[in-house]
Amino acid sequence: MNKTLAWTAVLSLAVAVICLSLANSIAGNEWRGGRWWNFASSCRGSGDGTKPGSVTLAWQPISSEFQIALPATVTYRPGTPSQAVVSGDPEAVSHVRLSGNVLAFDDGFDCDGRPVSVQLTGPAVPSWRLSGSGRLELSALAQEALDLRISGSGDVRASGSVQD
Repeated sequence: MNKTLAWTAVLSLAVAVICLSLANSIAGNEWRGGRWWNFASSCRGSGDGTKPGSVTLAWQPISSEFQIALPATVTYRPGTPSQAVVSGDPEAVSHVRLSGNVLAFDDGFDCDGRPVSVQLTGPAVPSWRLSGSGRLELSALAQEALDLRISGSGDVRASGSVQD
């Protein structure tokens, strides 16, 4: 009985290896398209965050909702000019994108643990969406309404006045 079970296990393992090899040869590098399959990190540079980088991104508001989809500390203050000043690890900073009202890493970045902070100034934003583990700090608010939605372990702190 034990001998039969052992042979069944060995044969099953061999079939699994053959199937995975066949799938890899057919799909090539495409099967690793998801970030969680990518064991070779795209992180380069010092990686220790001791040499901070900084970039200023122009912000052209396109709606009354702003979405944050990266693990960063984002500090918002109403004012001009409408921009985002991103600072932190140079490799992480180079992958931050502000597209319309969405602040996120680009698709090729897989080093979410690198520290990033964003100083955001612009017009009043009545609706905020925070996805993931980011932190949002709203200061000097003076607006009619405020809608906050958090998906994940994010944290929001706000000061100022809101009518509704």
